[in-house]
Amino acid sequence: MPAPPQAARRNLGLSPLTSDDPVRMGGHTLVGRLGAGGLGTVYAALGHDSQLFAVRVFRPGCTADPGFRARLREEVDLVRRVDSPYIPRFVTVAPEADPPWTATELVPGPTLGEWVAGSGPLTGEALLAVAAGTLEALCALHTRGLVHRNLGPDNVKLAPTGPKVLDPGIARALDEAVLARTGGLAGAPGRTAPERYRRGGSGPGVDVFAWGVLLAFAATGREPFGEGAPQEVARRVLWEEPDLEGVPENLLPLVEAALDKDPDRRPRSPELLRGLLADGAETDELVRRGWLRLARTRGRGRRRVLALAATAGALLAAWAVGALLFPGAAAW
Repeated sequence: MPAPPQAARRNLGLSPLTSDDPVRMGGHTLVGRLGAGGLGTVYAALGHDSQLFAVRVFRPGCTADPGFRARLREEVDLVRRVDSPYIPRFVTVAPEADPPWTATELVPGPTLGEWVAGSGPLTGEALLAVAAGTLEALCALHTRGLVHRNLGPDNVKLAPTGPKVLDPGIARALDEAVLARTGGLAGAPGRTAPERYRRGGSGPGVDVFAWGVLLAFAATGREPFGEGAPQEVARRVLWEEPDLEGVPENLLPLVEAALDKDPDRRPRSPELLRGLLADGAETDELVRRGWLRLARTRGRGRRRVLALAATAGALLAAWAVGALLFPGAAAW
């Protein structure tokens, strides 16, 4: 396949397919790699209507638990009923395929983790926008009886229109597979709520705790329970107070409440959102203002990141259509 435009490769973080990668999944033509991790590999793919999608192909180990496929179908079916501008739309789930895979709308832009690593912590209205958008996404999930279970900087995208929470519906299917296989928990130890370590709790409070960790990281660039061996980080989560120095005063009470070690004292996501919007603002307005601020920060080069991400998807789609119609151009 010919090479995608350089702008699309750079701004979507696209790398070429390897000889071991599939070329098609269902009706989706894979055009490059977006990333790989413990769950499997995520590809950029072109659908029948020339729209771009993110196709996640699960690793064979995920299916070692015989209940994984059923949980995946059940969770994704529930997520499809969630209507939120801060959660990508699920298009396809193929739990019975070998290997299983899903397809969602492709979200351009850096992850929160990538942004903080490259541009530093968020401040002011941009930080409020991420706080509000991610909380709105959690409220939408919790209203439907869903729990994300793995909220973190790597699955919050700073898309051109606002923050997007990735991978809802995936973590439960994976988490129980990991428990069945290893007796452990999926997810980063510093974002795992204390009740999960003590008794495997998995209610909405675990997302609230993870949101508190996420906001502390976004505001300071540091993990509030530090780095180190998983056992040591877990010990801090269970017994030590988080490092919240640098979290703005207007957000500090909400973050402290979210990180309460007792899930019964921890506020629910709608309570946190009401506290955040106490001045009468709406989430969409906070996000709009914050994204305008974000686009102006950190100098000319980084100021263009979100705008470039918005065009990269269109460039890639145009390239992919041309590649299918006129194969044989230069390779990667």
